Amino acid sequence: MKTNFINEVSNGCIFSVTFTKKDGTNRTLVGRRGVRSHLTGNGKPFFHKRVITVYDFTKAGYRMIPLDRIISYRANGKSVYYQRVF
Repeated sequence: MKTNFINEVSNGCIFSVTFTKKDGTNRTLVGRRGVRSHLTGNGKPFFHKRVITVYDFTKAGYRMIPLDRIISYRANGKSVYYQRVF
């Protein structure tokens, strides 16, 4: 799942993704990877393989998406839904 999502949303591709936040609520984000505007120059304070950083158009800021909690995404005219096993 993780590699499919990362490959589909290459830099510059606009996509929407629905995922479960830490507090248990679902969130839908419309964003893009590879955005360089609004950077402060500090960079990420840590590197984590289970999240990716994207630019959120709705909130006009950078957000992190947990790859293991993705429910669905739409990119390049293709919709993918995952069934979570608890």
